[in-house]
Amino acid sequence: MAFVVDNPGIRKSERRGPQFEDEVLEHLRVELPDEYGLFPSVLIEARQLRDPFRVDRPPPRGPQSWPGPHRPRSQEPLGPVRPREIDLIICGPNGLFVIEAKSHEYVRGPFTGKWALVAEDQARRKVAEGGGTPFAKKLRENMLAAGGLVRESKNNRLNPYGGYPRAVFVFPDKAEIRLEDDKGYARTDYLDGTMCIRRKSALPGFILSAPPPRGAPGASNPLTADEARTILRMFTPGLRLDPTISGDYKIEDRGQPTTAPNGLPYVVCRLEHALTHDVWRGKWYDMRALGRKDRELFEAQVVRHALVLKSAKGHPNVNGYHDFRTDLVNEGYWVMEAFVDGKTLDERLAGGAPALARPVDFMRQVAAGLAAIHRGGFVARGFNPGSILVERTTERPVLTNFETAKAADGGPTVTAGGALADDPYRAPELRVASGAQSETDVRADVFSWGAIFQRLVGGEAAVRALPSPVAALVGRCLSPLRSQRPETMTEVLRELETAS
Repeated sequence: MAFVVDNPGIRKSERRGPQFEDEVLEHLRVELPDEYGLFPSVLIEARQLRDPFRVDRPPPRGPQSWPGPHRPRSQEPLGPVRPREIDLIICGPNGLFVIEAKSHEYVRGPFTGKWALVAEDQARRKVAEGGGTPFAKKLRENMLAAGGLVRESKNNRLNPYGGYPRAVFVFPDKAEIRLEDDKGYARTDYLDGTMCIRRKSALPGFILSAPPPRGAPGASNPLTADEARTILRMFTPGLRLDPTISGDYKIEDRGQPTTAPNGLPYVVCRLEHALTHDVWRGKWYDMRALGRKDRELFEAQVVRHALVLKSAKGHPNVNGYHDFRTDLVNEGYWVMEAFVDGKTLDERLAGGAPALARPVDFMRQVAAGLAAIHRGGFVARGFNPGSILVERTTERPVLTNFETAKAADGGPTVTAGGALADDPYRAPELRVASGAQSETDVRADVFSWGAIFQRLVGGEAAVRALPSPVAALVGRCLSPLRSQRPETMTEVLRELETAS
């Protein structure tokens, strides 16, 4: 049996589509050998490409042709990176497969164009569904993005397996498929070298019969199960359930599924009040993501975030708290905050945005926001560039994402799973067994502040180019020993004022 990489964001659903995805996953788990790994509901950042169906050479003919993938003549992005979810990613001795499951019984249209997807009980009424973007176009973009993610690892052994992925649309066995190839011929198994169509029962055999990708080691040295697991863990788990909200609010934009430092999946949405048209930043948390036995802990995490926002008492560098609601349909929670027109600092730095105009003043404001949180009685602990929203027009930093916060008076944490996960912004004392975490104080946030400052200006060498008092302050904040760091963020602010 194949192994399955756990995704805490997947929960059973009554909807037909997710049910069919579960059927495909279970069928492959049983039918594929243990060298294969399965990762359901994967988040991928896929760029929209210029006409991905324009290729360097004509597509091969015949279902057994397996050349390298067709490269678009131009891979310049038309727009920003678009986070999407892939139903299933498979990795095994013969490479990487991207699977999209469609539960519809009737499928019609050109393979590279818009499809009509019709359920069995709708067939006589000719009710069709399908988006404005061709499904095959989206799948190809996801396939290219999946391969690119593995290549970015720069592991010469794994690169060929990720660099030449294959993509498959899978339909129920009884589905009536009437898709046309680029010549207008009807096909039930369309194959253009990297993408094809298969029914559920035929999918395992198709995967097993695919030869290793071009450039991969020979059959005598195939990808091992551990290497397949390594590739799959490069991907980010996504959320299957969509948030819903009742009352006078409506969801205007659904953001990227994200995982909080404590492992809690959430989605940031843009909410608008139907009557006043006020806009809010809504964070929707999937209550089922941690399982029912952890429900009380889950609630405490969400409530803690809201309480930390409220404790800042309207400080301009901490996001304003607005409301707290339940999502009764999907058993989730909403925390509504002030809407900030901008991206997180992490997104800005990762996206190659221009450097901030006044980095020292920016970090002074971050320190002021942290000081307000500390005065409110909390330590942020899981503080990183993803916790800082950067206002687009003013570059004002606004702090948020306080799920892992702890009461500064030594009260209990609300973090699942013991110690917080390791990352370069987290203080060394937080990277230990949970028993030592009771000693955490505001100096943990002092360390995070120094680590963020260092990344913001471009690394350790760039810090040394700052004015000497500022560089010395950042160095002290990054001390692995708490006793050698500034005692409070107020002290950090005072030294910054003196340095300027």
